Amino acid sequence: MRLDGPGMRWGRHRSELLLHLRCLILGNQWVDFVDHLVHGHRVTLPAQPVPAQPYTAKPQRATA
Repeated sequence: MRLDGPGMRWGRHRSELLLHLRCLILGNQWVDFVDHLVHGHRVTLPAQPVPAQPYTAKPQRATA
């Protein structure tokens, strides 16, 4: 799954959360997950967005 669309910047934590959702879909567990949320096990989000942590790429070495 590509996470590098135009203008997209993904920190490690946020991309991992998206991969968890993808695993639910591919593992045919999405309906169970939605049922879990519907029956009162809601996810509470913080009042303010969590600041993104930028990914710092390692500098590439020039090849001769």
